[in-house]
Amino acid sequence: MPGYRVFGNVVLSFFTKLASGYWNLFDPQNGYTAIRTEALARVPLERVAKRYSFENDLLIHLNILQVPATDVPIPAVYGDEVSSIRLSKVVPELLHRLTVGYWSRIWYRYVLWSFSPIALLLFMGLLLFVVGLGIAVWVMFQIASSVVATAATVMLAALPLMIGTQMLISALQLDIQATPSTPTYSPFDARV
Repeated sequence: MPGYRVFGNVVLSFFTKLASGYWNLFDPQNGYTAIRTEALARVPLERVAKRYSFENDLLIHLNILQVPATDVPIPAVYGDEVSSIRLSKVVPELLHRLTVGYWSRIWYRYVLWSFSPIALLLFMGLLLFVVGLGIAVWVMFQIASSVVATAATVMLAALPLMIGTQMLISALQLDIQATPSTPTYSPFDARV
């Protein structure tokens, strides 16, 4: 696999983990999916993406339903085939799907069904970060126009940025801990 595809797979895997909430999965982009009938019956299949982002969108829907997911080791075999995927078309569609899926997962899991500290930390962290960023830009323009920035003015920008960043990191940490518990996998388990 070419280096740029490996890099793209790593980046896409991270964004899929962020959007789906399955931080325990190593490579959600491998193209193979096994799902139990009971779990599949709960998924609104008419709302799951049909094209390249199918695996990503399915994982988001499974996490909303709190269905555990695990990696099943499958060897990757590459031949001489050439990919026909046009990245200029697939990447924007996939990023849109992951963004919408992330906010849908946050809404259902952490706001609508139970107002979780994750939602509070995420929304307050975003608000403080944006406010701090806005003030920091304002301070930079003040400094550029020869106004001396006081320590209080700098802290007015730095404090919301720092607290907002810490709240976002805490929300991420709690989201990682809220990953649906993974079942143990045995290659001899015929139910997988």
